[in-house]
Amino acid sequence: MVVLEAIFISLVSTLIFIGINGFILLWISRWFAFKKQDSKTSYSVAGIAGAVSFVLSLIPIAISALAGSLLFSIVLIVVNALILIWLIMKFYNLKFLKAGLAWIIIFVIDIIIGFILGLILALIAGALGPGFGAIIY
Repeated sequence: MVVLEAIFISLVSTLIFIGINGFILLWISRWFAFKKQDSKTSYSVAGIAGAVSFVLSLIPIAISALAGSLLFSIVLIVVNALILIWLIMKFYNLKFLKAGLAWIIIFVIDIIIGFILGLILALIAGALGPGFGAIIY
């Protein structure tokens, strides 16, 4: 049951961040005056990167020994970063440095949004009290 919950949480967070990253990439493409500035391209890049990220996130769920591994988490971040940079380079016909800059902006905004969403969810769970888990189960 815990594995299914972990997969569900990973899927929901992936879908949320595909939407957020697509919007951020659309904004970046207009701000940096990329040749392609349409939403189809930005959401395609975000969707492909999100799907790859979701599949990679299933590895530590399936192999519980990797779930707490800091080294494995760092490897996943690097692999996801390289894939997203490569997708940005291919879809927008950019050089590595400009695609890398776009990735850095996406990464920083994702960290900020993730922190804010986590804080809101923690406040909601805290306000509901210790019996919150009993409601879910």
